[in-house]
Amino acid sequence: TVRIAAGQTQTKGYESEWVWTPHLNYQVLLSGSYFTKKNEVTNPAEPREIGSHLESVPRYTVSLWNKYTFTTGGLKGAYVGGGFTALGESYVHPSLTVPIKSDPVVLADVLVGYITKVGDLPVNFHASVRNLADTRHLNNTFQYGEPRTYRVGARLSF
Repeated sequence: TVRIAAGQTQTKGYESEWVWTPHLNYQVLLSGSYFTKKNEVTNPAEPREIGSHLESVPRYTVSLWNKYTFTTGGLKGAYVGGGFTALGESYVHPSLTVPIKSDPVVLADVLVGYITKVGDLPVNFHASVRNLADTRHLNNTFQYGEPRTYRVGARLSF
């Protein structure tokens, strides 16, 4: 069965995002969403798809992140952080005839960086590791999600 992008969809659910800054240099972000309904309502091209789950939309997503920035001493300007993202089961192919689901997964990321100036311009040097545990998972499609990935970069603001 092949899905044809046509018709209308309907979603219902909850979403919230909270930021807590208990200290000037420490931040925590908690966000989440939960779908109570995510269905195709109409599809004139394929009436059998009416009522099927939307594909590639996890039932829930929860993220918890934190970042600490050093503001004094020898590490002034440096920061460290990390967090977790939990993704609920998702219909990779939500057809009524061939329902294929991805399993829930929890992914962890970490980052380090240093903010300084080059001349009068702010520069942010940073490095991160995504999917720290190298968890093999479907990325809500028929493909595997990103493996452990290392990234380095610099951002110049002007």
